[in-house]
Amino acid sequence: SPMLNFNKNSDHNAKILLQSMADMGLRNVTKAQLARAISKAEEDAMGLKRKLVELFKSNESAGDDVSVVLLGRPYVVLSQTLNKGIPDIFTGMGIRAWYQDMLPSEDEASRLKNLLEKIPWHFAANILRAAEWVARKKNLYPVLITAFKCAPDSFIIEYFKQLMDLFSKPYLIIQ
Repeated sequence: SPMLNFNKNSDHNAKILLQSMADMGLRNVTKAQLARAISKAEEDAMGLKRKLVELFKSNESAGDDVSVVLLGRPYVVLSQTLNKGIPDIFTGMGIRAWYQDMLPSEDEASRLKNLLEKIPWHFAANILRAAEWVARKKNLYPVLITAFKCAPDSFIIEYFKQLMDLFSKPYLIIQ
């Protein structure tokens, strides 16, 4: 399996994919074709992200209605098997359940800036960033769904609790 790094440019990943494909005997694809395909996929992903954020923004403020934001790794939170049916439980009670990727990425003055810069794990940093955003909002509550044996998840649980305590925000952690 090729090891791609999406923090690098599409040309870098295209080079890695090209080598991997050549190793599998697929030599009729060019690096330029792969770079274009990666760029197109990134554009499409950003377009979908914008649509999700717009869906959240257009539905988030419904007076005094309570909503939850599900925080965690996408493969845990979005899997019906791994999320233990938590989203369905909330929606079954008439509580809107959002996922952290649907939140606007507005840069407010973060109390976690120094910590977030030091955390080497992409998903862990995103979870804490979203948790802080939720903690600042009225009638929006965080539900952290973790795979506790995952080292980064076990690491951030204590930071998550401290953050919620800082804002006096009720929360739920599901492991």
